[in-house]
Amino acid sequence: MAQQKSTGTASTSEAPGVERPMPDKIICACANLDFAKLQEAVAQLSHDSFDALLARTGAGKTCTACLLDLEYYFVELKAGFDSPSGLRHGVGEKPRQRQSLKQRIYGWLDSISPPIPWSPDNWIPIIAGRGIETWLNVTNHDLLFRDRMTAPLQTTVTLWSGEGMRLTQRRLRIQPGEEARVRLDEEISRGSPVSKSIVVGSARIVTKAEFPAMRGTMRPQFEIVAPAGACAVHVHGVTGPGDTWFTVQNRRGDERLFLAIINAAGSRQSIEVAMPLGPASVDDSSAERVRLMLAPHGAALQEVLLSDAAARAVGSTPFGIRIRCERAHKVFLLCATRSLDRFSVDHP
Repeated sequence: MAQQKSTGTASTSEAPGVERPMPDKIICACANLDFAKLQEAVAQLSHDSFDALLARTGAGKTCTACLLDLEYYFVELKAGFDSPSGLRHGVGEKPRQRQSLKQRIYGWLDSISPPIPWSPDNWIPIIAGRGIETWLNVTNHDLLFRDRMTAPLQTTVTLWSGEGMRLTQRRLRIQPGEEARVRLDEEISRGSPVSKSIVVGSARIVTKAEFPAMRGTMRPQFEIVAPAGACAVHVHGVTGPGDTWFTVQNRRGDERLFLAIINAAGSRQSIEVAMPLGPASVDDSSAERVRLMLAPHGAALQEVLLSDAAARAVGSTPFGIRIRCERAHKVFLLCATRSLDRFSVDHP
């Protein structure tokens, strides 16, 4: 009899199709979660949701690259792995529970409708100024998913001025194992007033796979390059409507703080910035407020400046900033040197 070649997975003999991963197969490297621990966590959840699994295990919260695998195994585990296309439940695991009407309807829809590769919109600020550049990076690496197929990515990048004027649109095709790096600030700075040392615009990034496949690292990253250094951050989808919060310190002698606020909606919206807020400020009636009106797809760069009285009251104690928006939005916090030759960037 010929010896069967090992593939790193162990399949059940009772049902063909999906193969059960080995117990020590890592599902989420960031949380050091292997398949055996995942099985145990799902067995303890009873009727809880996928979000409850993430909260219990801590998986899927750092790089997020494992979320699709996690959700796939969660559904199979909750079903008991005893369907013809799934894995049979093992000794000590809970038997399969009857599916709800909603689950059966969704299952029927999935059986007649092909899967559609989809990704949410991402919005990033474009910072421009003397010696200041903004770059976009989109990668298509498989990382932990070398045993799963990746797909070419179609990325559309649309640039908007701070006033909400559409400037240009670029389309990129990124093959598996490749990455795209595009400079964005030149269009923004071209029409800005000479008197402004720093201006802001925005970019909408939409990335879709050419066919359903396991994603690796398709989340966009933007980078601010300044004369004395560079910083970068990955981005998520838009927020809101609602509040966005940051906690900062008042060190205006050493640094400058800016809020890059993007209106991701297709209509105008009013935005209120309130500060300083904190644990002692249960009543925010004394907070200083700035009100902005942003055009559709417009952006604003609001410097964080406390009055002298508020600065004396706050001192070196950290304080909160609340950005209240009516519609979909995205807010980033920029920390810069006084001369604007170095930046760091963060988002909630």
